[in-house]
Amino acid sequence: MKKKVFIGIFAHPDDESFGPSGTLALQIRDGADVYLILATDGSGGNNPDKHTSLGAVRLKEWQAAGTLLGVKQQFHLNYEDGKLSNDQFVEIASKVESIVAAICVNEPECEITLISMDQNGISGHIDHIVMSFVSCFVYVKLAEQYPQIKQLWLACIPENMLPTPDTSFVYRSKGRSPSEIDLSVDISSVFELKKKIMRAHASQRDDAEMIIQRMESLPSKTENFYFFKPN
Repeated sequence: MKKKVFIGIFAHPDDESFGPSGTLALQIRDGADVYLILATDGSGGNNPDKHTSLGAVRLKEWQAAGTLLGVKQQFHLNYEDGKLSNDQFVEIASKVESIVAAICVNEPECEITLISMDQNGISGHIDHIVMSFVSCFVYVKLAEQYPQIKQLWLACIPENMLPTPDTSFVYRSKGRSPSEIDLSVDISSVFELKKKIMRAHASQRDDAEMIIQRMESLPSKTENFYFFKPN
């Protein structure tokens, strides 16, 4: 069996932790290598402790969460939180493409899966949407050149958790229907680890505890994905 490699491509320091960290933890437990690519330092996030340099604090939290998860390497692209846009898209994609290509060259005999967020950004955050589409762009560009790149998984919310659109923040699309979801991963065996990883983001503790409470109330602990299929 070929070695598996997962490359997570995200906008903010807690995106993979609050998102598919359980799935990544299971893959690492089964012998996969995981790399994380991060666009921003999260300086626009919650700041309950009034840090003068929230971005630096959040990057340290991200590194600590990555250590708990057991990732092989973490890459930070140094963009400004909340400012990702079309003007930067090609530049960001080029940087992500270079990192992914280098991993492909170093891992010629493995099977690589890219992983990011739903194209709707899950929360509707524009930074999330940009990095999701960057992931799609990079996947389409590199999959033919590097045949070890097999899939792009986009983490999503099922419609039973969000049955209607939400406008409490920005526009948030309703959850995905069962027919749209290609993979549901049972993370119950690593749920305690996932909670530790989420709580490593101490500056974002309000969001972490809200998500943990919501997950604890559910009858099953799952993370959901659809597989990107270029049209």
